Amino acid sequence: MSAADDARQAAAPDRPGGGRAQRQRGAGEGSLTADDWIACAAEVLETEPVRSLRIATLCARLGVTKGSFYWHFGSRQDLLAALLGDWRRRMTLDVISRLSQASPTIDTLLRNTLALIRKKRPGRQTATERGIREWARSEPEARAALLEVDETRLAFFEGQFAKAGFDAGEARLRGYAAYALMMGDSVLKDTIGDRVHTDRYLDRVIDMLLKEDSPQAG
Repeated sequence: MSAADDARQAAAPDRPGGGRAQRQRGAGEGSLTADDWIACAAEVLETEPVRSLRIATLCARLGVTKGSFYWHFGSRQDLLAALLGDWRRRMTLDVISRLSQASPTIDTLLRNTLALIRKKRPGRQTATERGIREWARSEPEARAALLEVDETRLAFFEGQFAKAGFDAGEARLRGYAAYALMMGDSVLKDTIGDRVHTDRYLDRVIDMLLKEDSPQAG
């Protein structure tokens, strides 16, 4: 498999159950797993606030009783904690691992990473992340999880620029700029993202991020 193929695979991190929440609706209660409940909760969070994640609501969506829920989770708070942990793993740790394996140079890594946001698939992961960011505005547990994810992603970018030969301060600045570009594009792509050609945009952004006097920066 080529690096480009690996990058495309990284663009589609697996959700536990991979849409299983929808397929399992109406299935026997014993056939549901904890991952199904997490997937269902993530689906709700794509379009509704966290207060809509009620046990009764999830049971209705899955066509089961509360007994099925309590087989896997002790409380609603346990489910919310599992949802945050799953989001951190899928959308940060797994993606970083896949991108690192598929990207032999910083140029390729930046292109593969920034291109994730511009994929043409429906942005369900983006919608879930927006829901979690909104959730983090009001609940400290979600805020702590979000801070950890942002710091992990920033450290990933920062580490790549350090490997490319930039000093610590410059690596931090460029890492922050790269992450800010990615997150900003995730918001704007659905409204004005088509104003620029993806390949030309990526070429220019990567050139700006890597342009420096350092002999290793090109």
